[in-house]
Amino acid sequence: MKLWQRWRGRDEAKATSLDLLRHLIAGGQSNSGASVTQATALQVATVLACVREIAEAPAALPLRINRVADDGSSRRHDTAHPVSRLLRRPNPWQTSQQFIETLTGHAALAGAGR
Repeated sequence: MKLWQRWRGRDEAKATSLDLLRHLIAGGQSNSGASVTQATALQVATVLACVREIAEAPAALPLRINRVADDGSSRRHDTAHPVSRLLRRPNPWQTSQQFIETLTGHAALAGAGR
């Protein structure tokens, strides 16, 4: 049995892709000693591509605020609600899609709920 283990080599604990992504997003030092932050992680093409994919998906969906009737039988689109107005035109320099994409991208990098 020892011969087989020696031939196979020792099992090394390998980090999963999720562990690596968490480390890159949370910041810290790499094995080389370089500091890894959100800004430096975005310089890695794979991280940037993943964050873009995550952020662009919800931005492509239609977001509506609905008001439910008192009896619960129907819903109607509520364009007067403040959140509806925010989603329609969040600020003078961004469209609704750009705003949602920015929020989702920041949440993907910083971690939702932090």
